Amino acid sequence: KEYDVVFVGSFPEQSGDGCLRAEIISRIPEKYKVKAFGNGLSYWFKFFPNLKERTGFCGLQEDSALNEIYNKSKIVLNIHSTWHESSLSARTYEIGLAGAFQLLDWREDLDNLFPKGVLRSFRYADEVNGLIDKWLTKDEERNDLARKAREYILEHHTWRHRAEEMLRIYFKNK
Repeated sequence: KEYDVVFVGSFPEQSGDGCLRAEIISRIPEKYKVKAFGNGLSYWFKFFPNLKERTGFCGLQEDSALNEIYNKSKIVLNIHSTWHESSLSARTYEIGLAGAFQLLDWREDLDNLFPKGVLRSFRYADEVNGLIDKWLTKDEERNDLARKAREYILEHHTWRHRAEEMLRIYFKNK
């Protein structure tokens, strides 16, 4: 793998979300190969100068480029927006479908949508580096969890599953 840890997402300027993401990524120990990809990243260079060396690109990329990044990475960080406290972003499913191992910030829906232990999460930013240290040493287990997450998403969380569930609810209430 080319990267130890990556993050793909937005870094909104003058925003708590952008600041939180920039700070978490800037604090990952220098011994790891870390890359961040996304809109608004360059704004945060003045506050977190080491992000310059950790920047893969600033801006949007096509899905195929994102899939390639995920597959070149041992760990993909998934840090949701702070303004939605319960729901999982589409990125959770994209990372899983790419077959990549992800560490994501816990959301209530994680417990409702995935079996316990399929995805690894953290509740506080200060847990991230310890989890990175732990999971980078467990290649086989990390790969097994990534495979299980992908399989679970394909079995339960495709667009077809969502459409069928919406129709089921709609016709049940008629």
